[in-house]
Amino acid sequence: MMSESATSPAELNVSSRPMAALRSGYDLPVYGLDDGNFLRLHVVALSLIFCSLACAIAVVVWSFRTHTTKFFTWSQGERIAVYMAFCDGLFNISHSLDHLHYVIQRDHVTPAGLCVFYAMFLLEFMTSQVSRYHTAIA
Repeated sequence: MMSESATSPAELNVSSRPMAALRSGYDLPVYGLDDGNFLRLHVVALSLIFCSLACAIAVVVWSFRTHTTKFFTWSQGERIAVYMAFCDGLFNISHSLDHLHYVIQRDHVTPAGLCVFYAMFLLEFMTSQVSRYHTAIA
């Protein structure tokens, strides 16, 4: 049951076009442009991305500074932490480029091939983290 404070789709900036009329993501409006929240959203997103990147860098640097032995002699758990931090750092770099592109253009990423390029790297680094995690617990 919906509460009285529920928001309508129009208030959530959801496109009112029927799903059959949408052909690609380029058919959708860029979120935040119409209500003035565009920069606010992307500045917050970029800030969080750079905080995550700093943490990933800190994990890698701290890991190598605290070990005097060669990397492949570390325990599997210690190596997994470095692998995941490395993948997270690469994910954050890719994601920040995607957001910066949006901020600079104030529109969708064009050309479409560049959008696919960003998507491929984001997917690659996300699945790499999941793959490494499952390898560690197996």
